[in-house]
Amino acid sequence: MPLAAQISEVGDSVAIKVSGKNQVTIPSAARKKYDFGDYALCTFTEDGILIQPLDPADNSEDLTVRLLRHLIDEGYEGDMLLEKYEELKPKFLDFAGKVLDAEQSVAEGRTTTYATVRKNLKDKYGL
Repeated sequence: MPLAAQISEVGDSVAIKVSGKNQVTIPSAARKKYDFGDYALCTFTEDGILIQPLDPADNSEDLTVRLLRHLIDEGYEGDMLLEKYEELKPKFLDFAGKVLDAEQSVAEGRTTTYATVRKNLKDKYGL
């Protein structure tokens, strides 16, 4: 059965390979269906890792509200919801800030590619 046909309902599962570098590739059909861009939010749960699209430039809803919605979807409520939210909020905001900083660095040309670094090392040190 084609992968696109397998990803039809929320809650469906698809087996994917973990590379030798412990990396996974989000299947193309899932990337399209869930509108993944360049970033993903990984949430570590008791059952595993939840990977969701993350658009750092999307200001339509405060990121902390998205975190709160996620925790509610996970079944947290009452005092447990507040405790978990207070625990995760600083980490979440720190991560979001780093993503935005990285985006700005790329936009302002303060980054370079691995190939450029390698060439510069070779030119300077003969490596």
